[in-house]
Amino acid sequence: MSHISAKYMTALTENTDVPNFSNVEKILCNCRRCVSTKSKWSSHLGKRTPPQCKLEVISTDVLDLTTGPSILNEKLIVSFHDVFSNYSIAYLIEKKDEIPRLFANFHKWMDNQFKDFPIAYLWPDNAAEYIKGDLEQYCFQSGIDIDSGIPYVPELHGHAENKNDIILTQMRCLLEEAGLKSIYWPYALQVAIYLINRTPLKALNFHTPFEVLYGKRPTMKNIRVFGSLAMAHILKEICAKVVKQPKSKETNRNLLPAQDPGKKNKRGHSDTKLTMRAREYIFVTYLRSGYELYYRQLDDFKHRYNMV
Repeated sequence: MSHISAKYMTALTENTDVPNFSNVEKILCNCRRCVSTKSKWSSHLGKRTPPQCKLEVISTDVLDLTTGPSILNEKLIVSFHDVFSNYSIAYLIEKKDEIPRLFANFHKWMDNQFKDFPIAYLWPDNAAEYIKGDLEQYCFQSGIDIDSGIPYVPELHGHAENKNDIILTQMRCLLEEAGLKSIYWPYALQVAIYLINRTPLKALNFHTPFEVLYGKRPTMKNIRVFGSLAMAHILKEICAKVVKQPKSKETNRNLLPAQDPGKKNKRGHSDTKLTMRAREYIFVTYLRSGYELYYRQLDDFKHRYNMV
């Protein structure tokens, strides 16, 4: 009967003229053919011991976005998550060989801020860049235990996987809402992590990861909408220089503010009271002391302005 289950075999004996077997379930449970051909993966029910304080356990994972276009050369994301506070930090990398250096920087940065809360465990997957090479040596010298879990059991690596899935979801939402192309995902990544660290979580009794880690509430005064219009002031030294102005390929018009070549100041720059003082930019990401803006017409990301 092609090795049907005991349930269907019992129903078959009751509804047909097939002889009834009193111990059909015992016979079929010991069938080697059924065991070897019908075996399926079952969920791992084991759980890791949760941390008791912040920065005790750091989970990490690598996201590969090389299949999509990017405005930067880096197409890999390595993320570090504090399991206790759910605070996340991510770095853009070109190769996985950069992970040991970035983790060392992350470790020293956290150690300088929280000397009373050293990192004790690192929860990666079983990838070679984590369990072998420079990272293993650095963790051994720093007294950090690498707990990579059991091979081929992704349930033990669920914290980093879930956090990265949330980050990717936020990135897609930000790009869609701003109307920007997918090549600008590195900037959407930075904004997504910035906002996730300042969003209340049910697992933290609706406190934010920032509050649990730093012990104070984050300020929300500097929150800006990703992709929104930003008017940035242009320094006189920049807008008043007598230079050949770039022109748009579409309209063949000057992209920089118009200048009056007739009047010059003491530095030899033409500057009048009617010279434009601001330019339209697009907000793309946060900096530690300000914002980073994008000038669409010149495709320029180099302008950075302090917060007001």
